[in-house]
Amino acid sequence: MLKTGVVRKRIAASLVAFAGCTVSAGTAANEPSAFIPDDTPFYMGTGEGMPIKHLMAFQPTSGFPGTDDMDDDAREMLDSLSDFMTNMDEVLPQWGMGDNVHFSAYTVGMYPVMRVELDDPDKFNASLKALESEHKLNPSALQREGFQVRYYHSESFPEQSEAAADSGSTGSSDQAGNEQSDSKDATESNVIKDGGVIVATSDSDLIISVVSDTNNAAMVDKVLGITRPAKSIESSGKLKQLRKRWGYGNHYASFIDFDVITDILTSDDSPTIKDFEALAKPEQLAILEGLRSEPCRAEIKSISDNWPMFVMGAREFDVDGDQLRYVSHGAAEIGHSDLLDTLKLIRGVLPASQSAEQPMFSMGLGLTVDRLTQIIGQMTNIISSMTYQCPMLSQLNQMSQADLSAASMGVVMFGGLARGVEGVSLNIFDLEIDPSGSSDPIKGVDTAITITAADPQVLVQTLQMMPQLSMLAELPLDGTEISLNSMLPVPMPPGVEFKAAIKEKNVVLFSGSKAADFISRLGSNNEPGFFRTLIDTRKVIDKATSAMKMFGQESEEVEGMMKYLESYPKGTIDYKLDFTDNGIELSATAVVAVPE
Repeated sequence: MLKTGVVRKRIAASLVAFAGCTVSAGTAANEPSAFIPDDTPFYMGTGEGMPIKHLMAFQPTSGFPGTDDMDDDAREMLDSLSDFMTNMDEVLPQWGMGDNVHFSAYTVGMYPVMRVELDDPDKFNASLKALESEHKLNPSALQREGFQVRYYHSESFPEQSEAAADSGSTGSSDQAGNEQSDSKDATESNVIKDGGVIVATSDSDLIISVVSDTNNAAMVDKVLGITRPAKSIESSGKLKQLRKRWGYGNHYASFIDFDVITDILTSDDSPTIKDFEALAKPEQLAILEGLRSEPCRAEIKSISDNWPMFVMGAREFDVDGDQLRYVSHGAAEIGHSDLLDTLKLIRGVLPASQSAEQPMFSMGLGLTVDRLTQIIGQMTNIISSMTYQCPMLSQLNQMSQADLSAASMGVVMFGGLARGVEGVSLNIFDLEIDPSGSSDPIKGVDTAITITAADPQVLVQTLQMMPQLSMLAELPLDGTEISLNSMLPVPMPPGVEFKAAIKEKNVVLFSGSKAADFISRLGSNNEPGFFRTLIDTRKVIDKATSAMKMFGQESEEVEGMMKYLESYPKGTIDYKLDFTDNGIELSATAVVAVPE
């Protein structure tokens, strides 16, 4: 007989496979934001159609590597997700879903809620009952205000049900989990008296939640949306403003509101805190009382003022023929003006060019080395000011006493060697592998390493002092290229020649024709920023699978990894991380092939 934990995870796997992949989807007639309280600390959802099948273009779909070491439950969960992603055309209709699914996840008080629009609720309920029958699940079932509601609680699982039967107790539903009442509302005695998972369907929506007391009809009504919040995220305009500010439009958007979390934790009378107090243990109540006391309340509030919100969403999602373009964005807002100004000082230049050839992998770091001493000084002042009287924040005081002298010394030494450096980049255009070359399998390397400096001549003169880079002493300042092969400590493969040159304000080390074209255009397209990386998954996967075929000796582990890589989205993904006037922002632009 299956253990209860295994059965729970199996039904969770099926529900997650169904609902978890709706993280970025569709359009509903009944706008879910009207059901979402304005004081929810967490939200993710969509405002228009984003087809699930197209979203899966950004996920590998053929299994997951490294699952052999997992326990059976974890591996089964991943297998269920993999099966879902590879069979969506069959699974979605089976569970009553169309190509577009309107999705939102949020909290009502302390209870997490997921709301998904269904095309055919009857199909969903039929599939759910089949799953229950397969795993001998025994949920309580009833109808309530237009919802078919199923409660999964401790006695819904086989071991507990059998234990209850042996003790002579009876559940509130028959062994098949059939609904007990044809009336609009079941009596309260038909509702179980402990917590569990709620799965409810109306004529258009699916609601999944975890609650502490399914016998609390008022609380269940709030979770289902029968009782709507006095102030919703729609009526307050909070979600609309967030979408407008960050450019998310009606696409996927999400946030974690630390201001709201702080208000909940330090409040004496919020409904969420009252729910928590009813369930909390004495030691948890003591912690809560400590958070409410002064100076804890004020100091926790000051922290949330400095880090008020984390947001994430999609700025573009467009399908054009066989190509899908997706622009995502995330930001950690910073309200500490001194910290924000200090982080912005780090930014430098990301070396780039107008080369027509796109690299298969590129990584750039903008770092203004000459500002590092100033940055360390300002960070020291900020950290030293972080002293708290609240006992629960006392460990943070250790940060204020941190000795940064070693870091400062390291910065001084590094700054002396890299004077004037404003950014570096690595671009790999090609790697040619010869399967027949057992001694020298690498036939060609096409790559460029670029260092941008305020004065390349001063930088070269400084680097010449390092024994490892003494070959740069012969580097002309007029842009003439020199070969480095005879100066390198290790021999290069036949046909591979590394060169060095000064181009515009850049010192470059490169090999290959594509890299040569890249460096010839340097200086025309440099951009300010902190970090950027681009990967062409099609090219990288082709090279990786070729290498594994050559060296992998057909092992099962290598075959599994190759299968995983080959199912990965094919196209380019361009990431940017930067410090801006708003805080720390991360964006990604992906252009991949639409899945067949």
